[in-house]
Formats: sequence, C-alpha cells, structure tokens
Amino acid sequence: MGEDHKCLGIQHLGHHQASAAFISTEIQEKLRDHSYYRPKEIQQDIRRRLGIKLSYQKAIRAKATALQAINGTDEESYFALPKYCEDLKRNNDGSKVVLESTSEEEVGQRFRRMFVCYGASAMGFVYCRPVLGLDGTHLNAKYRGVLLAATSLDANGSLFPLASAVVDAENDENWMWFVQLLREIVEQYAPALLAPQKLTFVSDHQKGLLEGVELSFPNSPHGYCMCHLYENMYKKFKHPMLKAFLFKVARAITEEEFNDALADINSIHTGAVDWLLKHAEPKH
Repeated sequence: MGEDHKCLGIQHLGHHQASAAFISTEIQEKLRDHSYYRPKEIQQDIRRRLGIKLSYQKAIRAKATALQAINGTDEESYFALPKYCEDLKRNNDGSKVVLESTSEEEVGQRFRRMFVCYGASAMGFVYCRPVLGLDGTHLNAKYRGVLLAATSLDANGSLFPLASAVVDAENDENWMWFVQLLREIVEQYAPALLAPQKLTFVSDHQKGLLEGVELSFPNSPHGYCMCHLYENMYKKFKHPMLKAFLFKVARAITEEEFNDALADINSIHTGAVDWLLKHAEPKH
C-alpha cells in the first residue's frame, strides 16, 4: 500500500495564459455594445464563462486593451483631429469648429485646444430660454485637460448644449477665448439676445470667465451659480443652516429682506457676511 497522497495541487482559479491581452479579445464584442462595461462585470463574466478568477487590476488592463483595439490609441485620435474637424464642418452645415495646436521645435506640434458648436445646436439656441450656464470640468483621459461648456434650457426645461471646448487648463486665457467664440455664435444665430438685459449668464466665480463675459457680452447680466457659491462658502463656514440662509439672501426682493437675511448669516460667524459680499456683489 502506498503512502497517502499529500500533493496540494492547484488551489486557485487563476491561469497564467489568461493575460489581459487574451481577456481583451473575449470582451471586445460586448464592449462594443456596452461602453459602460465595468471591470467588476468583466471579472464576473470571465468567471462564469471560463472559470477563471481575474484580479480587478487585470480586468482594468483588459478593458483598456480592448478599447484600444476598438477605437485606436489616443495618439492616433489626436492625429486624426484635423480631418475630423473638416469632416464635421462639411457634414454638419453651419458648425463652428476651431482647432489650435502649439508648435515646438524639439517635440513638434501638440494639441492645445478645440472648440465645437454644431450647426444644429446654434440654430436651435434661438428657441431656448435666454440663459447660458458656463462651467468647466476636469477630464480623466490619458492626457487630462479640461472640458468647457455653454449650456442653455429648452422650452421643456431640459438642458440644451450649445458649445463645448477641450483645453489644456481652466485659466483666464482659455475662458476668454471660449467666450469670444461664443459671442460669434450668438451674433450669427441669435443677434437679438445681444440687446441690453436679453441674455443672462450663470457661472461660478472664475476670474477669467467673469472678465470674458463682461468683455464679450457687456450688456448681459451675469449671475453666480448658488450651488458653487454655497459649496465654496460651506468649506469655510460649516453650519447646518448656512444653505437656507444663503438662499434666503438670494431670494430677497427688498433691501429690508436682504439685510435681515444677511443678519441670519452673520449669526453663524462674524466673518461670513464679509466673505459673501467679497465673493458675490449684492447686485447678483
């Protein structure tokens, strides 16, 4: 009689041949139809179909590899931008597309910023409410950057995208550039909104943005987004009643109501009113 067999064998569900490249080929078909296919879902599907347990990081790499096989690389996309812009202007009549790049002797030409306003959006804006919200958000792609956007409201109260731009940073220069191009759109498609008090802007308290609107749209009122103002104020003066008091100030229609609301804010912190008036003039 032989001795008891004590070899432990393979005690895991991994497999050295289940590389990220191999898994990417298995998920490409589903990824084409479902762009929001999450790494966790990839793990579950591969476990059910192939009996292989993937690490979360390998699932992320497999998705990235599959997306690259489907869409090409980021670098290829940047090289294709000039042709894309020409195609866009040719196939969407009335579109305004501006692509700018830098030229450096050592590294060659690099993407700098790009502005897009589709002709259909420009023509539809005249039927929207005369309000434009301006905002920026950071991009999490390989080469980062910032997305700037101008958004209105249609007759149903739904968001109506007018124009957007991808820039290298959210700074004064890029906001001035974006608002100047926006002015050209309004001049061409909705010139009546350039009359005094006809078009209202809403944004956060970004310096270059405020100056850009004042320069390009001198006759347009410019209000501040209360959500941005509240979030910035709450970082400094944390209080459960701050939001209610702040919106009470914004809704005040008489000087007496306005001063009473300021007194409520002053009860939170003696420096709160000074902070508020420094970051938002009473006329707003």
